[in-house]
Amino acid sequence: MSLFISPLNPVNVTLVKAMTHLSTPLAFDSPFDSLKPTTVNLSPADMDWAFQTSQRTKNSADQWPSFLRALALKGYQQWLEAGTTETTVSYEAEPPPAGVNCYVGEFRLCLVVQGNLCDGVVEVPKATLESGAGFAHLYVLIEVQEEAQRVTVLSGLRRDRLLIYQQITPLEISADKDSYTLPIQYFDTPPEELLLYLSCLSSQAFSEKKTLIKETVDNKPINVGCWLKNQIGEFLDSSAWTLLPPLTFQEPAFALRSPEEDIETVLTEIAAEVEVPASAKGAYTDCQSAGLPVRLYVFTWPLFETSVPEWSLLLCLGSHDSRPLPPGIQLIIRDRQTQLIEQIFDPSTPSSYLYSQIIGQWNEQFEVSVRLPNATTVSWPPFVFQPESQPES
Repeated sequence: MSLFISPLNPVNVTLVKAMTHLSTPLAFDSPFDSLKPTTVNLSPADMDWAFQTSQRTKNSADQWPSFLRALALKGYQQWLEAGTTETTVSYEAEPPPAGVNCYVGEFRLCLVVQGNLCDGVVEVPKATLESGAGFAHLYVLIEVQEEAQRVTVLSGLRRDRLLIYQQITPLEISADKDSYTLPIQYFDTPPEELLLYLSCLSSQAFSEKKTLIKETVDNKPINVGCWLKNQIGEFLDSSAWTLLPPLTFQEPAFALRSPEEDIETVLTEIAAEVEVPASAKGAYTDCQSAGLPVRLYVFTWPLFETSVPEWSLLLCLGSHDSRPLPPGIQLIIRDRQTQLIEQIFDPSTPSSYLYSQIIGQWNEQFEVSVRLPNATTVSWPPFVFQPESQPES
């Protein structure tokens, strides 16, 4: 009989609790810090140029949005060119359109202007995603404070990542049918990473639509008991699973962490719910080859407190690069007969992980799957616990 641990009921209840990652996400709903390194102060000449440009807009109702886009354009141009000597921003002489409104080399950019992010959503024109020749390679979220005469570059969104989101969950169409409404959480590329893209990468990397696929794996059981001896097993590709070093539970010193530091942060956060001994062993695998931007951590350890020895399997699903999980992604766990756990990630909650702990006898095995809302699924062979078994030679 399998045991599912829960903070509410210790027997036969699935542990369904999302964890908040230690990294603090962009505080879109809080006042913007004027001292951010991505904030640019605009000159009177910049303000006058933006005003004169907006006045050339034929429809008077569009003049104010055009003015804000022109301010965003000037601010972004100054920020980008101050950050790198290898790139320059170009744009048309006409008022910047609501769509692709500037160019950096071969990249087409859509500057998304937002003065108030409390709603948690922004709009981008459909053509920037669907136009065969004029789509945007990158979306850049920019806050404009016209009264303070300053612009802040907040974050970015790659076209290929937005296409994956679209496959996961259909994008919401605005009332005018001309725009898509996007959660601001989709804009998860930090500004310094945008500089790297524009300086070092080709736009082709963001142009191709990536198709989510179902990964086919050998159904031979994964013996996590071997991990206690630092053995993965011959039947597992070492590039698919990577053993983690012994746990230290030390606080990571840097914001950018390795997988080893990342999982130790996670385990520290769940310490109140799950007691993970220092003797536990674990491994992780990335699902990039299957089109899923996620990483699965698996930890195991034996339990000898009962008359019949048991083992614990702790699963943690998170993003491979510490960004939010795709909305609606599921973590599913089964035994030989039934589905035991089905967790669904809710992007409206301040969470970055899904995790579950299962306790079973040594003769029990568990199957794990990650599923997207469009039914794209990655499954692994059953996890078993046989510490006395030797990996095949």
